[in-house]
Amino acid sequence: MRMRPLCLAILIVLLAGQLGSIVTAAGVGLPQRNMRIILLGTDLRSPDSGWRTDTMILVTIDGGERIVSMVSIPRDLYVAIPGHGKTRLNLADNLGEAERFPGGGPGLLREMLEQNLGLTFDRYVRIDFRGFVEMVDALGGIDVDVRCPTELWVPNMKVPGEYLLFRHLSPGLHHMDGELALMYCRCRANTPAFDRDRRQREVLLAIRRRALEL
Repeated sequence: MRMRPLCLAILIVLLAGQLGSIVTAAGVGLPQRNMRIILLGTDLRSPDSGWRTDTMILVTIDGGERIVSMVSIPRDLYVAIPGHGKTRLNLADNLGEAERFPGGGPGLLREMLEQNLGLTFDRYVRIDFRGFVEMVDALGGIDVDVRCPTELWVPNMKVPGEYLLFRHLSPGLHHMDGELALMYCRCRANTPAFDRDRRQREVLLAIRRRALEL
């Protein structure tokens, strides 16, 4: 199975507990020492447009204990972004790229996280909608453990601001292709942001399980 380097890099992060001392792909290494890698999910739709980084998950890899932990950083935190005053945290990555900040978007994001939250990271992986869908489909889909009844709503293209119910998911395992997994990660109608963050981590665990089966 051939995969784009970016997709492979994400899988390597998720599989860290199953790998040897050092594995490297697309600039992401897994050494024996602790390493923090931030996974950035953007809403980029075209090469010429800007984006918001609506998913930020800080992955900490303990190489010695072979433990991988994840924590979501809420996208709507109102913080001070160096050179831009106070605004939403999810704008930092795009602003850093646009102004050619040292280290680009991740450079500005790291400085902002250090100043506001005392967090930092060593490496990053950035993926957009298309890359995410391709990664899940390349795995043949994933089985997601849905913990509670979940309604997936989509915008009504005929009525701005209105949403339509697309699918109801009952608790249990659900097989998802890339498009459905993306919708499950993104859906925020009638659900709090923390619930969406939890669903995103569930999908990452499902990707890990599927990759181990191959």
